[in-house]
Amino acid sequence: MSADPIQIPTDTALKRAYGKIPTSVAVITAVHDGTPIGMTVGSLASVSLDPPLVSFYALDTSATAEWIVDEGRFQVNLLAKGQENLCFQYASKRRFEERFAEGTWTWSSQCLPQLNGCVLWLECELHEHRAIGDHTMLVGRVLRAQEGAVDATPLVFYRSKLGELDAKHIQMVQPHNFQWSLY
Repeated sequence: MSADPIQIPTDTALKRAYGKIPTSVAVITAVHDGTPIGMTVGSLASVSLDPPLVSFYALDTSATAEWIVDEGRFQVNLLAKGQENLCFQYASKRRFEERFAEGTWTWSSQCLPQLNGCVLWLECELHEHRAIGDHTMLVGRVLRAQEGAVDATPLVFYRSKLGELDAKHIQMVQPHNFQWSLY
């Protein structure tokens, strides 16, 4: 008796499958040659507490990611409910001057573009980057973390749609606080 051959899913099937993985929505900002730059990512992940690291992925053809590598630092702007326009604005092919012309932003303590109204901001220095598949993984060491408004709810991407994650309406599956156990 032989096993059935493994069927490699098509790109369309993979996109549909990956769409069932809820992700955060963040705009990564930096400065290149004195100009604010930024892009939307849905791949933000916490990596480590010691040292404090976060990661995100960008297409390997992304000039923005290449410039972030050149500059060596970046800001994570975790978008909140109501900032859907910023998600689309920074995911567009528009020039950076046009992306930053709309919406409000300020300079962070590390002189990085910080979008107003976000759930969370992380100022990072580049810790590592590497090519993985058709993407580049960028890992940043967190230098400063700043929370947004207490009532801000994060914007999420799920099944090709933007939505909100509202802690007041999450049904808890355990009656106590869960702590990850790392082996």
